[in-house]
Amino acid sequence: MRAHRSTSYQVTEIVADKDWKQQYSQILQQLEDKESAWEELEKLLRKAISRLSISAKGMDQQLDQCLHNIQQSSRDKDDTRLASELEELSRIMARMDDMGEGEAAAATTATADIREHLADLIKQLQLDATDQSALDDFKSSLYALDTEQCIQQLADLINTQLDTDTLASPIQQVLITLIEKFSFSHGGSEQLNNIKDRVEGDFDSESWHAYLDQIIEEIRVIISSISNEKIELETLIVDVTRQLSEISGVLSEEHSAGQQGRKETHNLQNLMNESVLSIENSVQQATDIDVLKGHINDNLGKIKRGVEEFVEKDNQRYQDSEKRIENLQQQIKFMDHESQQLKLKLSDNRQKLMFDTLTGARSRLSYEEILDQEFSRWERYREAFCYAIFDIDHFKTVNDRFGHNAGDKALHIVASLMSKQIRKTDFLFRIGGEEFVLLLPKTQLPQAQPLVEKIRTSVSETKFHFKQERLQLTLSGGLTMVLPLDTAEFLYERADKALYEAKQNGRNQLVVLKD
Repeated sequence: MRAHRSTSYQVTEIVADKDWKQQYSQILQQLEDKESAWEELEKLLRKAISRLSISAKGMDQQLDQCLHNIQQSSRDKDDTRLASELEELSRIMARMDDMGEGEAAAATTATADIREHLADLIKQLQLDATDQSALDDFKSSLYALDTEQCIQQLADLINTQLDTDTLASPIQQVLITLIEKFSFSHGGSEQLNNIKDRVEGDFDSESWHAYLDQIIEEIRVIISSISNEKIELETLIVDVTRQLSEISGVLSEEHSAGQQGRKETHNLQNLMNESVLSIENSVQQATDIDVLKGHINDNLGKIKRGVEEFVEKDNQRYQDSEKRIENLQQQIKFMDHESQQLKLKLSDNRQKLMFDTLTGARSRLSYEEILDQEFSRWERYREAFCYAIFDIDHFKTVNDRFGHNAGDKALHIVASLMSKQIRKTDFLFRIGGEEFVLLLPKTQLPQAQPLVEKIRTSVSETKFHFKQERLQLTLSGGLTMVLPLDTAEFLYERADKALYEAKQNGRNQLVVLKD
């Protein structure tokens, strides 16, 4: 049955994280409960040791000293010395068993007191049903055992609480979920898949920490690779920015040269106007032809020198401009190459972010982006759209029975079948482990329902096999349409409610909610 879902806006993230987080929390809770139980048991055992020491005091001098040492070791929590003293206690108790009748009677009374303390201790233990049953059996046979047998059987019973085999399956599941979760959000690797195969294979619960170390190391490598790729992109952007800055400098120089050229053209024009005006004045005022010739020659000389200087500077500006243009062309060519590389990297990264690598369906990031666009169109143009949630029935059973490789294959095949059934304008997203969302733009419920039902039936009618074994896969679905006051959260909750009803009604069916 589907658990109640959070109503926060980050619904998709919660759905994706829910299963593995719950499993992980359960394992942590189990370990914490075990630890608490052991701490309580340790307190009770040390309390029992203290009571035993008091009740047996005065029976035997060596016994008194041994019990005193045990009590002291218990207080100091010196387990090594405590074990040694318990062995000494066993030898003393064996010696006392060989005593005379009178002494044996006294010893029997003391032993009975010891067993009463053990019985009192047993009453205070809180264990699982299976372990509690074994403890009850031990309690019923307590008075038929000698002291050493009592201690040994109680120790054996307690040791079963430390049996890691009972935790092997949950630990294995947590490690697999960790790999799948990281692969789903950051992309996997061949090495990570190999680790997953080993965990799914002959899992050794005693070596779970070694598997975890390998997973962490590979995650570190993947994150390092992502960081290196990020650095490459940043370096590329810096190079393009530098090239743009240099191009800007070239254009600025070209602009300055143009302004200088216009200024010098203006100066040459003024020089020529002044020289021509001077010649005109000389012609009008001249009384001596030789003086007139001298004035004309001087002004013509100024014009000639001005023109020559202008031409020389203009040639220099032209040559400088040619060099700048050549450098500019090279920089533009280089920048174009760098820009193409950047576009390819960005496109590749966007593809990774927008599509789920396992199933080929769109990712949660794509889901949020496209759903936001649909709501914008809905608010502006009132273009209705339909929204459906699909969930693979009993998917956990597939993983548990056939392994996660079979689960991955099932996800891929189901997503492929669904993609073939939808229209080009529709969008299929994987938003959780085995949960998919179908978005149908510009579609009313009467048109959407047959399409969604066709997708569901196509999956249930397809024969799946994994390693020559038949897999029966079915889908449960919830379908709804956007309403005037809807938000992404309300829309999801309504579709999820329909999906929940489909699960409650027996699965492998579609439920439609209009409001």
